[in-house]
Amino acid sequence: DADVSILQGSWGSLAAFVLLLGGGVLVDRLGTARLQYWVMVGYTFFLLVFSALAPFWHIRALGFAGLVLMNVADPLLSVAAMPLLMAFCRPKIEGSQFPTYMALVNLCGVASSYLNGWLLEVTTAPLIGLACGGLMLGLVVALRRLRPQPVLVQA
Repeated sequence: DADVSILQGSWGSLAAFVLLLGGGVLVDRLGTARLQYWVMVGYTFFLLVFSALAPFWHIRALGFAGLVLMNVADPLLSVAAMPLLMAFCRPKIEGSQFPTYMALVNLCGVASSYLNGWLLEVTTAPLIGLACGGLMLGLVVALRRLRPQPVLVQA
């Protein structure tokens, strides 16, 4: 428990901070939609591979890497998603619209923690990770096939 707290607190925070700064540069270079897509691809790959490696989680280096990457995934998803959410905001109501998006993101975090706690009563963490990875894989494939085009919103 102490090792997990140290890893998530110190190294995880440091890695998240570095990635947040780097993520801002990536958004500017790649564009929001492309970065969001590649973050989802990377997170999907991580969930599927790390969950499949569950029998080896006791190996300190693997556990360390997994915890740090889990702590980095959420901020990186946020860095990639926030510019997209800001682009959806309409002039004159963006002052209330964007905070609503932020509140929904926070609500999803709370709901997922609750759901994860409940699911851990009936199944294992690796199975939850594989299920989430499979769901995200489906979303990535759907995004790739549908290739959504940006829509210009007129004020």
